Amino acid sequence: MRKIIHLVPQALVGSALASTLAACSSGPATGIDSLVTGTGYSAAQHSALGQTARFSLGETAYVVFTTHAPNPGAVAVITLLRDGAVEDASLPLALAEGDHTYAQRITLGMVTGSITIEASYNGAVQQTTQITVG
Repeated sequence: MRKIIHLVPQALVGSALASTLAACSSGPATGIDSLVTGTGYSAAQHSALGQTARFSLGETAYVVFTTHAPNPGAVAVITLLRDGAVEDASLPLALAEGDHTYAQRITLGMVTGSITIEASYNGAVQQTTQITVG
């Protein structure tokens, strides 16, 4: 199978978020609150830069997600799907307790079209988004 992307592991790139973010979130009470894509990441602002869902071939995209009060030992996995089939997935990322922002860098490779990005918390998909490469 030819990979259309390459997930590059990233360490925790943000610090604790303001409690207002969790209070305003429409995400689950525990787990992954939000999922956005952009052309960069700002650790100082705890957010994706150049938020977009459209990318060019070969471009680097950042998948940025926030967590709220993960259970001890909780993990997140970012999965990329094309036409419902898994193209690639990150290694499980151990989540720090508390509210945090994480960024996963991906390189968009050989194929154009629509890609679904899923963020799973302890094996359950909690957030999804779509991007277009072309």
